[in-house]
Amino acid sequence: MNILEGWGTINYDYKAVDMDVSNSPASSYEAVNNPEHYGGDDCIEAIEASMPREMYEGFLRGNAMKYLWRYDKKGKPLEDLQKAMWYLERLTYLHD
Repeated sequence: MNILEGWGTINYDYKAVDMDVSNSPASSYEAVNNPEHYGGDDCIEAIEASMPREMYEGFLRGNAMKYLWRYDKKGKPLEDLQKAMWYLERLTYLHD
């Protein structure tokens, strides 16, 4: 089963985007790049170390999809879109 079935054509010619979030509110930037409740990068690194690469890629893709799915439903669309991009950037880095 293709989990993206029905989403239309996907362009895999992704080019990394240098996200300038300096104009974003500080709280939004912190919520995306350094959420207080995760205690820094240790959490994502532990998750990556705990599973095979294929599973980690699925984790990253699933989280990006989650934030894209809900960005217009929870009242913080920019923050959720930035979170989706954060996970996509990590996924892209694995394929560099």
